[in-house]
Amino acid sequence: TTTVTSSTTTTSTSLPSTQTTAATTSASTTTAGAAATTVTATATTSTDSDKTTANTIERQLTKASLVALYQQTNGHFWINSWDIESDDYCSWHGVVCNGETVYALRLSRNNITGRIPDSVCDLQSLVVLFLYENRLDGEIPGCLSQLNKLLGLSLHSNRLTGHIPEELCQLHELQLLSLRSNLLQGTLPA
Repeated sequence: TTTVTSSTTTTSTSLPSTQTTAATTSASTTTAGAAATTVTATATTSTDSDKTTANTIERQLTKASLVALYQQTNGHFWINSWDIESDDYCSWHGVVCNGETVYALRLSRNNITGRIPDSVCDLQSLVVLFLYENRLDGEIPGCLSQLNKLLGLSLHSNRLTGHIPEELCQLHELQLLSLRSNLLQGTLPA
């Protein structure tokens, strides 16, 4: 049995302003009738890399939230369906983006059925949420109050039931709220 291990090398290089590069590499080889090699490398590069990673994660979370909306509201029966295999969610019908940030969902008159899923509440940059004239049922999710940038919320002409969530009063930027022609009970919270 022969074991060969190379030493671990760490290199740091100064780059302009806030960028730093560090690389660590280690390799080992073990021979006992058969050879196996393991190479491990890690690299850290600046805040640019961190921003790229954060943007990638944000895009993945946004797409996951939209796909959950699609799947939980029978998207394959929508009038204007989405290609959820595509990563370009900004090209999907009714999804309005600024860059890659979704700021509006305009999905009215689209044969959307079922309950409004909580995944919509993960779209924190939403300014407009129009789901009117569909066949949505169940209660209005209270988590919509987490969409603190929301200016317009139109859910009219669906089959929504229950009380209007008091949490909607926390939407201080809200300028349009349309809930008519549903099966809602009670009054609009003050």
